[in-house]
Amino acid sequence: MSEGRRFDLTVTEGARCRRTVAVKAPAAVVEQRRNGVARKFASRAKLKGFRSGKASLRVVEQRFGPEIERQAVEELMEQAFREAVEDHGLRPASPAQAGDVRDDPDGGLSFEISFEVAPTVVLERLGGFRVERPSPAGADALVDRFLEERRAEKATWTPRGGAPEPGDAVTVEIARAGQDGAAPEDASPRRYDFVLGKGQALPAIEEAVRTLAPGTDGEFAVDFPDERPDDTSRGRRDTLRIGLLERRTPELPPLDDAFAQAAAGCETLGEWRTQLRERFAEAARRDADAAVHAELVKLVVEANDFEVSDSMVNACAHGLLGDADDLDPQVRSDLLDRIRPEAEFVVKRRLILDRIADEHGLRAGRAEVDAYVEELARKSGEQAAKAKAGLKESGAVESIERMLTTKKVCKFLEDQSEITRAA
Repeated sequence: MSEGRRFDLTVTEGARCRRTVAVKAPAAVVEQRRNGVARKFASRAKLKGFRSGKASLRVVEQRFGPEIERQAVEELMEQAFREAVEDHGLRPASPAQAGDVRDDPDGGLSFEISFEVAPTVVLERLGGFRVERPSPAGADALVDRFLEERRAEKATWTPRGGAPEPGDAVTVEIARAGQDGAAPEDASPRRYDFVLGKGQALPAIEEAVRTLAPGTDGEFAVDFPDERPDDTSRGRRDTLRIGLLERRTPELPPLDDAFAQAAAGCETLGEWRTQLRERFAEAARRDADAAVHAELVKLVVEANDFEVSDSMVNACAHGLLGDADDLDPQVRSDLLDRIRPEAEFVVKRRLILDRIADEHGLRAGRAEVDAYVEELARKSGEQAAKAKAGLKESGAVESIERMLTTKKVCKFLEDQSEITRAA
């Protein structure tokens, strides 16, 4: 036992960052700790025939022997844990678990302490990768789609005759038909409204509706999919009586300057298109950047693999799962097992990004965070000091610091690799 140390310690490395410390406490150390605990008991003990705190150690040990022994062992374990951490430079990542307690023949005590330590992240490769930057969708096509969706929201629906077409709105009544002349248990029709071609009804039902005209009905065999949430109809075939009550066709407003003024406050349709084109182009650039950064980080994690502790992965998995206390325990356990690989990757990604930020001086500083908050305040029309106080109170300042740091790390990684454009 080294000078100044109270225990003989042997550290063994296990899988997934687990360390087991075999501890031998000499008899003198055990006796000293036991006497110390006994004196504490004596100072507080209230025993019949003695004034408070005045009972002798012998009497106290006779009365509280098991409790004194238990507390003495616990304190020895805590001392040994602290000594092992300091002496061997360990960084605990989980509470210590003690066991295999044995009395030694010489009056000493032997036991083991097991716990997880923080992973050791060694960065061996950060660059030299080849990542393809995704080609963004054409901004003009996105603008056209957006404008058509806004027109559809302002459509006027007019009742029409004839068989409905995709894009028409319909009102139908659907009931289960009887078999061999017998009425089904539930023959009451139910009314539904939906738009054809939007996936709001089963394809078989839409196909049946398209054969009808308003005011007509018919019987149709409909197969219900296996994944249908309704247990009563999942995976079965039913004969349904479907009646078309009404067909409505949309009349879209003209796409002109007046529409742009009413919908977006722009003077002209051209002005609105320009604004939308810039917005979609910027969003496409952000999406492409995010895709490149995500792939780069994935490659860096794979190139610098290391073990992480079960406790860190489990904590992350519970965070990813969220509030699931109302789930069946077995279902919850299965879900946690299913997302465990993702949770392990998330933990490794965070640790690697932190290590890169620290090693290369990429942590976002206070001035960068303040500038970002001021920009947020400017866009929202709020005072910077008030915005910062609100963000600090909600804990969002730390999230902003991590976000800015991650952006700097990803830009650093981008500079270390070759980023090509999709053909």
